[in-house]
Amino acid sequence: MAAQLHGSLGATGSIRLGESGEGTVTRWVIQLSGTFVGTLIVEAIVKGTNPALVMSTNKTAIATTNMTSGSVVAGATGYTAPIIFWVDATGLDLQVTCSAYTSGTLVVDGYIQRG
Repeated sequence: MAAQLHGSLGATGSIRLGESGEGTVTRWVIQLSGTFVGTLIVEAIVKGTNPALVMSTNKTAIATTNMTSGSVVAGATGYTAPIIFWVDATGLDLQVTCSAYTSGTLVVDGYIQRG
């Protein structure tokens, strides 16, 4: 895994995980950490979409795979606790969106694997 992207959310908002380096990103490994009360959704966006133009019509919730248990979590389910998961992401950027927020700070770390 060659690159890491990092950000934090303290309220309802989004963090875009996109990488334009050499090679094709085939998988994202994402760690959600911190102490927070909220719900986080992972969304797929077609690679290269202008961040200012990302609307509900060109992004969609995407399924993820829990790295500890191997279970698949449906995209619309979301996360409410710290976790590490991976997403097959060929041709996609990802966005972690806090869809509901009560308190705390969420830290998002994204690691890419190239094919």
